[in-house]
Amino acid sequence: PIDDHPEDYEILAWDMEPGDVIAFHMCTLHGAAGNQSLTDARRVLATRWLGDDARFATRPWEISPTETGGLAPGDPMACDLFPRVWSA
Repeated sequence: PIDDHPEDYEILAWDMEPGDVIAFHMCTLHGAAGNQSLTDARRVLATRWLGDDARFATRPWEISPTETGGLAPGDPMACDLFPRVWSA
């Protein structure tokens, strides 16, 4: 685990304020310390952005979201679960 040898990794961190945003590649290992506040909830919004050439694929692990939107392997990612938000 990374915690055993943090010197082997480039670990980045930022001081965040309410309203701040971080965007990163979906394969980036990421995490945050637990919320220590007894009065303020931490709210998170996660989005996934795909190219128009993206296709649905099954995986041997649990996916998030677990719902497939009725897509079969190889189908374009076009369904209510994955709405198009912009088109060129």
